[in-house]
Amino acid sequence: EQRGMTMRKGNNKKNAAHHALGHKIISGYKNAKSYIDEKIKSIFLSKKKTFLLLATCIFTVLFGVEILIILIRNSFYCNFSDDLLQYYSIIVDFITQVKAGTVSFFNLNNYLGASYYSDVYYIPLDVFTLITFLLSYLMPTQLAYSVTELFKIFIGVLAFAYYLDKEGMKNRTIFWAGMIYFVAGGSVSFMAFPAFLSLIFYLPLALLVIHWSFERKKWLVPLFACVLVFYNFYLAYMALIFTGFMFILEYLKREDFRFGKFLKDGIVFLGLLLLGLGMSLVILYPSIQFILQDTYRVTGTFNYWGIQIGNYELKLFQPEIYIRFLAKMFTEQYPTGFYGFAQDYTKEHASLYITMTGLVIMTGVFFMKDRVSRIYKIAIVLGLIMMVFPFFS
Repeated sequence: EQRGMTMRKGNNKKNAAHHALGHKIISGYKNAKSYIDEKIKSIFLSKKKTFLLLATCIFTVLFGVEILIILIRNSFYCNFSDDLLQYYSIIVDFITQVKAGTVSFFNLNNYLGASYYSDVYYIPLDVFTLITFLLSYLMPTQLAYSVTELFKIFIGVLAFAYYLDKEGMKNRTIFWAGMIYFVAGGSVSFMAFPAFLSLIFYLPLALLVIHWSFERKKWLVPLFACVLVFYNFYLAYMALIFTGFMFILEYLKREDFRFGKFLKDGIVFLGLLLLGLGMSLVILYPSIQFILQDTYRVTGTFNYWGIQIGNYELKLFQPEIYIRFLAKMFTEQYPTGFYGFAQDYTKEHASLYITMTGLVIMTGVFFMKDRVSRIYKIAIVLGLIMMVFPFFS
């Protein structure tokens, strides 16, 4: 009986100890959670801390990716397309020639030889190439180019976050929207080629330039158009069309919108873009001339799918194109996804940017009732209509 009492006392002590330990763990978890919650709240109360947190998260991921590739594969980040055969070799040759003072207007290392005005597609004359050039004094040029590629993503996310700040978004929204932009299918698809990836920065920059033009800084508009052409004349016209469309959208969102003033400011904005193109003619004109006269280009024809409705023939894309669009919405986005089902490089670019996740996020705007959300509703519907009907083909 005495032994039993002793055992019961021992068990009670053990149970009490376990209970006390469990209480300490739960209490510690609650305290830690409360501390973290307070820290997060304090971060999102400060714009500076929010941007610092976003920058830290993006930098940590990108730095980790580069270091892991170096350690595991004894290589460096690239886009897993044919960029190693084209972009990397051409940019290394270019930087080597700049250092040696032997830059020529004809590059014998590009295929069987190509004009410098063809090479500017591969060698953007912009700040990113300058960064690569400067880093090449600290590391091999291939690695310098790789680091610059990751820097484009970093600065692009921050530019997008700054645009959201100019839009008056909350700090928490800025952070999470920046993270979504970082991993979005559209951003991933830009990684197909180094020239494409720069758009992750230049498109948010276009939105910022539009806002700055509203703030009486219109001199930035022609400068931006000129910078776009020097960056890549081939992609500049698409980026400028994007800029024009977004000017209309951003202007419609303004509280002081007046149709007459909109027409006047729109004409001025268009004129400033054309002025920027004029400033870039030193690169734009010879590049276009070289492509039109000295390179072979296949002339494409629109092979439509005709549906007879009474006396009217509705012209649509071929059925397999709609199948590709639908399939891409539910499949993983990856840089070389432009090959698609038919292994056809020329027919997959548009479907790169479509994800079901993106569409689901966008549909949230249809549950809002304010003036700005109505503008986005119309824009989304028009975008979907233009995906279905080949207005520009």
